[in-house]
Amino acid sequence: MTLTGTTGDAFEQLFSQSYGGEGLRFWGGIKNTGGSNSMSVRVTVTDAWGDTESGTVTVAAGVKLSFDAIVSTYSTAQPPFTAITVEVESTSAGNSTTYELHTLLF
Repeated sequence: MTLTGTTGDAFEQLFSQSYGGEGLRFWGGIKNTGGSNSMSVRVTVTDAWGDTESGTVTVAAGVKLSFDAIVSTYSTAQPPFTAITVEVESTSAGNSTTYELHTLLF
């Protein structure tokens, strides 16, 4: 799945997926395709034990971010994951940027 868009002044959900059973497998990332403004990316996961954890990373213009890079820093929620949500917002109000998200789930 590929999504493109423009950030706003509040977090906007780009993607959310839940899956029970043996766990959710996902790969993906997002690139800030804008010229000069940064964006904040928040990834929230829930694991098979019901623990939920979020992390937010600032992504500068022209930079790519792997979702694994965020999730690997989590200390409470651990694989297997049963849910993931990805959200973006402008890092600085009124200074939007564009993005391109790619993800693969199975």
